[in-house]
Amino acid sequence: MGIRRSRRSSPDRLVRLLGVAAVFGLLGTVGWWMHTAWRRGGEPGARGTAVMTAEQGRDWTGGLAEHADRERFGLNRDGAPEPLSSARLSTDVERVASAGGSDGVTGGVDMMPRDPAAAAGAAAMRTAGDEAESKPAAEAGDGLKEGAKSEPKADPRTAAPGASVDGKDVAPEPAAAQSADAAPAAGRSSPGNETTRRAEELMERGRFVEARTLLSDALKRASGGQAAALRTLARRAADESIFSPRQVADDPLTALYTVQSGDNLVGIARRHDVPAEIVALVNGLKSADSIRAGATLKIPRGPFHATVIQSEFRLDLYLQDTYVRSYPVGLGREQRTPNGLWKVVDRVPNPTYYPSENATLREVVPGGDPKNPLGTHWIKIEGIEGDAIGQPSYGLHGTNDPASIGKNESLGCVRMHNDDVAFVFKALRPGKSTVRTAP
Repeated sequence: MGIRRSRRSSPDRLVRLLGVAAVFGLLGTVGWWMHTAWRRGGEPGARGTAVMTAEQGRDWTGGLAEHADRERFGLNRDGAPEPLSSARLSTDVERVASAGGSDGVTGGVDMMPRDPAAAAGAAAMRTAGDEAESKPAAEAGDGLKEGAKSEPKADPRTAAPGASVDGKDVAPEPAAAQSADAAPAAGRSSPGNETTRRAEELMERGRFVEARTLLSDALKRASGGQAAALRTLARRAADESIFSPRQVADDPLTALYTVQSGDNLVGIARRHDVPAEIVALVNGLKSADSIRAGATLKIPRGPFHATVIQSEFRLDLYLQDTYVRSYPVGLGREQRTPNGLWKVVDRVPNPTYYPSENATLREVVPGGDPKNPLGTHWIKIEGIEGDAIGQPSYGLHGTNDPASIGKNESLGCVRMHNDDVAFVFKALRPGKSTVRTAP
């Protein structure tokens, strides 16, 4: 019974097996057709090369080469080179390697050229890409691919003429507009810059008197940082033309004097409205008694004057009306330094300090004592104009407190560093020199 039943069921099983095979065959055919259509319509997969025709294979490898070149050399849609990050390059190499291919794709980024012209073009593109990759991003291009550090978006208003911003070229400005705007960007010379340039040229050629005159005139119209630059050069010109032993013929601010028998330095200096100390300084004399008959002395034609600019804590020294030097100063508390014109009435080296009724130091301090608030020199001044009229006991002097320079800490006098006041002391002559204090 069992055997006969088995024989009867065999045909049924066969039919069933054939039906199942037919169904799977149909499904496989449909799947193959759909997969082939997908490969033709989109980017081929790595395993599709085995079923492609030769023409399809050429089309695919050619497309892959073009795609790899575009990605490898950082080409945007317009064909312009863009920077390429090392991270994206590694990703491209892995993708091309996994694609394989039968048309020369060997796992690297080098592709078999489709024709000699393409080979030359690919080589040129590789060279341009390598050069662009070796340069900073600012030189190689403006746009960065994904995976590279993003850069701020270019502004068409500030982009250079001819540059590309968001795929659009920035139109160059008319030539007239470019020339008008380019000068400030390139640091177009202002009148002050032109003056300093000209003065430097004159000094390089040894024409210090001309440079001094040019700078002193420019200072009368300058202010701020420009004036500071001019003062620096003007001091150099004055040092060379006035305070050095250099003798310059026809200099209106210096005289050449031949010492006569019976002359003395004080008398010679007085005739030129300057102290003997400044004549000794200019000529390198150790003392007033070291002159001899027949010697030629260079003498500044005085008098010297000073102007104190209180808002800038600065004293400017002039020979007649020509600027020669500047020094920092300290001034009176609570605006106790009156504005106006003063005349120099006396000079005292190593002065003795006598306390005033408002002084905090209530003891007498002899000259030369390090505790002396007057420092090493005292120049007494007397008011003759403005708020200075009738003001007693004012002067220019040194200090035992250098930190007070540049501040309002005195009782009204003009404080200076000891070395600075020593030079001014030699230049200002009592009865001839003046000091002006201004806001």
